[in-house]
Amino acid sequence: MMHTLLLGAVTFACLHNVWALVNVLWSLRFLNCARITYDNHPVTRFILLLPMYQEAAIAKFTLSYFCSLDYPLGLVRIVVITTARERVEMGMPTTEECVKEWLAQTIPTSHSVLHVHTDGNDRCKADQLNAALRSLQSQRQGRLTPHTFIGVYDADSRPDVRVLRDVDRQIKQNDRIRAFQQGAVYFANWARLPSDLKGAYLRTRPFYNLRFWLYRELPGLARSVVASRIGNGLARALISSPNHFLGHGEFVRVDLLEALGGFPAPSGDTSLGTIISMFGIPIGPLVTYDVAETPSSIISLYHQGITWYSGCSLYVQDLQRAWHLGAKASLAQLAMCMRRWLENMIWCMGPLLLSIVLLLAATLHVWVACVVGSAACGLHAVTLLVAGYGYERFRMQIRTSPELPTVMRATTVISLLTLYPLMLLMCCLSPISYYCLRVRCAVTGKAVPRFKTSREH
Repeated sequence: MMHTLLLGAVTFACLHNVWALVNVLWSLRFLNCARITYDNHPVTRFILLLPMYQEAAIAKFTLSYFCSLDYPLGLVRIVVITTARERVEMGMPTTEECVKEWLAQTIPTSHSVLHVHTDGNDRCKADQLNAALRSLQSQRQGRLTPHTFIGVYDADSRPDVRVLRDVDRQIKQNDRIRAFQQGAVYFANWARLPSDLKGAYLRTRPFYNLRFWLYRELPGLARSVVASRIGNGLARALISSPNHFLGHGEFVRVDLLEALGGFPAPSGDTSLGTIISMFGIPIGPLVTYDVAETPSSIISLYHQGITWYSGCSLYVQDLQRAWHLGAKASLAQLAMCMRRWLENMIWCMGPLLLSIVLLLAATLHVWVACVVGSAACGLHAVTLLVAGYGYERFRMQIRTSPELPTVMRATTVISLLTLYPLMLLMCCLSPISYYCLRVRCAVTGKAVPRFKTSREH
């Protein structure tokens, strides 16, 4: 019985990694075959929301960067949102002060910029975003029309300057799609990470995220577009999946956002994407991508994982929200919940359980399980390298800003293959810690914290 369980566990891990490799290869082909040609006369209107909390170090540069996006000036409005709940460090300016100073000094020749400052009653990112929407609705001025697209970015986002033209192009190709997601990579501060062993470990995290983008996010978004053509039955749930927004380059049309009641707390991204998926609405993938930072300390990496997982674990609440908004209960939605649960368990326990299973198999001399488990690990490494080299090739084929360093050198590959298994095991700690914090919350009433990711100065 034990031998059968061990063999079943490693076989599942092996098949999962085969599926991951197939998806990564498909994603790279999708990116390489895409023809990035844009209409010289775009017509789509955009409002870009930039929620900021303790971002004084990068607020001015972020605003300058977004004002440089390649799009007609009259069709874009940038809304930066600051909050009075921000903690003030002695002798340091607040994000609000930095934004006001930038606005006072900037010559008004770039995209229109609006500053919304909340009174501190907001509790999370979603509250900031909804406050900005209320401010825009009260102003109107012909900008917040039903077909206007709302885009959301984090303060460290540095998207490809053509991203708005990419959305406009896709809308003209398929006007049924009312939501889009840009891929995010986390190599922006690659060259500034420490040069010691800790820095080498931190450099493995962008590859972890890159593999997930190419294996899970991009194919999932593309499948949601295909699945939207076959109705809302169980077949759609088997083809598609609950796709979440990232907070980096999510776009949703105003009429859809208003129908869903705005941005759901706490993050305003992950749950919104899941709810949209529950309604059978496709989320189109964008070819352009956003370049963001990876945490520059191990403790910040750990805290970031808790915050990310806390959003992904709300799939049952998201299903209830969808029902409350009028979605009819169906097997398709329940199947999506089960798929999200399985994905969460693979994230939470997968690498740790595979390690335990391999150790037990070696102890009990179950050599078939050892061989299959080793093949699963080898396939994971191959998928990782294919993702890295494929991304490097794709990055060099298109114009992106800021320019990224070449990352797939021999020393990088050796370091990556050596430290990546440790990264996988350490990534299990954040979701496990999240569930421990949930137990603490149930016992003591103390809420699960949402940690602020530190930024590079």
